[in-house]
Amino acid sequence: MLTYSDVVTLYPDTRGVKVNTLVYSCLTFDSSFNQPKGLFIGSQRDCDLLKAIGNGAISVIWPKNIPIPAYTPNDFPVIFVDDSIEAMVKLVHKYTEKITLKKRGDATKMIFSSQELQKDSMYYEIYCLLNGYKDSTEMRNEGQ
Repeated sequence: MLTYSDVVTLYPDTRGVKVNTLVYSCLTFDSSFNQPKGLFIGSQRDCDLLKAIGNGAISVIWPKNIPIPAYTPNDFPVIFVDDSIEAMVKLVHKYTEKITLKKRGDATKMIFSSQELQKDSMYYEIYCLLNGYKDSTEMRNEGQ
């Protein structure tokens, strides 16, 4: 599973409690999804951290150019990035390397909405990576 330690290895600029053993059961860009033990990835499109926390997020990846909401608990783990999409891509690459070394049964779930999985989106490319396709062309060639 993806851990806080995995994420801060790539993005060391943080705020809040630092718990290297913190394990994420899922991650998503959508604050409205149920995300127990989730890592919410805030973005220009969705920066509703309160909703994400209410839906189970235990940590957030947050763009440096968006002010953190005043209601954010001081000890809530915040990981700052320059670009949320780029951060997700790097995390997916790191995570796919990690899970090939271990069994997949305890894998962290990556949650995307159907709109995010449109074939021309960056999320679709991430989805393809997570499902073992070298690129989206390979997936399309299989008729999916």
